[in-house]
Amino acid sequence: MILHTKISTLVFAYICLALSVDAIASEYQTKSYTLHEHGSITVVFPNKWKDSVQQAPDDFPSTINFKARSGLPFDVLITPLWAFNNSAPMSDEKVYNTVTNSLSNLKGAAVEKNIVINEIIGSHGKGYYFSITDKDPKPNEYKYLSQGIIKVNELTVTFTILTNDGQSEIVNKAIRVIKKLTQNQT
Repeated sequence: MILHTKISTLVFAYICLALSVDAIASEYQTKSYTLHEHGSITVVFPNKWKDSVQQAPDDFPSTINFKARSGLPFDVLITPLWAFNNSAPMSDEKVYNTVTNSLSNLKGAAVEKNIVINEIIGSHGKGYYFSITDKDPKPNEYKYLSQGIIKVNELTVTFTILTNDGQSEIVNKAIRVIKKLTQNQT
């Protein structure tokens, strides 16, 4: 009887796990975006988000933009960059310094006085980001900004997350999306 109960419990646990994986998978979609002569970048993002691409001129990198399908507005902007003229990809130190410089330029507009630069570890590289609150947002502007850079294989991906009050989960989801970025070279 005890063995039967253990087996039943394991079967039940397996079914629950399988159902939760299916539920999670159905909440997200996967889409690849072509990069000029650098394969593509694959993004797994929530179905509740709609995507568009802001096409850059010539051979310059485009920006992938995610917005709410409904409800409160937000913007998640992802721009995959590659090394031009056969230069080397950005080093971890250069990524950190670039994020630090970006923060320095925005510090005066931030509510926070001590802003932390967070490390982000992705599936194919690492990077850094910070989050700030705009001390004087204009009407129809966002109050919160999270911004950073993550390396994804040979790419250096910049990202910006713009939200308002009550949208901290959007920031968390966006960071998870960014961590899962993959480059497909063809």
